[in-house]
Amino acid sequence: MDFAMNAHDLNTLNDQSVWLTQADLQGWLLVDTALVDFDRVHAIALGYGAEVFNTLADSSLSVYRSRAPHLLQLPPVRHATQALLEEVGDIDRLAPAMSWFCSASSPQALCADFAWLAQAVVEDDVKVYARFADTRVLPDLLHSMSPSQRARLARHMTEWRYFARGGQVCAIALTETPPPDLAVMTQTGISFDQAQTDALIAAAEADAMFALLLSNTPELVPKDDRAAFHARLSDDLERASTYKVTAARDRLQFLVLSLSCGKDFDRSRSLNDTWMHVANGASLTDLMQGWPEYTWADLELTGGAHRLASTKA
Repeated sequence: MDFAMNAHDLNTLNDQSVWLTQADLQGWLLVDTALVDFDRVHAIALGYGAEVFNTLADSSLSVYRSRAPHLLQLPPVRHATQALLEEVGDIDRLAPAMSWFCSASSPQALCADFAWLAQAVVEDDVKVYARFADTRVLPDLLHSMSPSQRARLARHMTEWRYFARGGQVCAIALTETPPPDLAVMTQTGISFDQAQTDALIAAAEADAMFALLLSNTPELVPKDDRAAFHARLSDDLERASTYKVTAARDRLQFLVLSLSCGKDFDRSRSLNDTWMHVANGASLTDLMQGWPEYTWADLELTGGAHRLASTKA
């Protein structure tokens, strides 16, 4: 698998192992085994005597089996925890599959609330799988939650750490939350309103576009520093929104133009009419078919775009 991620900095795991082996708390590693090989993770865990728990085993998502997020109960000895983390992290240093935390809660209580987090319900009672263990999703998911929803998780941990896109360790605090209200505590699955759903969809768009670019125009995707490339895609998508480019294929086309013609391609005077028509509901991809030669000539001056910009979403 390819991800818009930089390699994990495994050298940081010495400090993390110290934090995870606090005397009064149990250290836990959460692994998204849909993104890294479950058999290898399980074998590593067995080698260190770490018990493994399927977080979705007792939920409506139990069908995921080995591809569900799994919890590893980390050894109490620091050097063993560090070695386990390094071995799991080394399975695929680019996979957004590892996060960790300390907790006094039982594995059953943790799995119950992770299942709640996974079994999301959006508008019109539509059920979706919230991929909370995927660290491309995790930070936006936690930030989109209401204080009461975050409070349900805060009963188990005060901080959730993970490898961010740049390969560095990041942490999200779950402190200073009110007590979870009864409605949240009795839900089988977390409920997202439309604003929360829209925010999560928007946050996931750059990764979706990265996958499409890698499939359709791999020559536009760098092999290194893909975290910076993800940031570039996010910026370009925000700019596309200012022109009211809304359809997925048009937003992908906007990215192809930006990457092949230069980041400021949209400021070309030859595109003024295009953006006016797009703002009135026209498709960017369709309008391109009628671009005159002088428009292509203008864009080619900034990036030699004639061939690449004709790629369809």
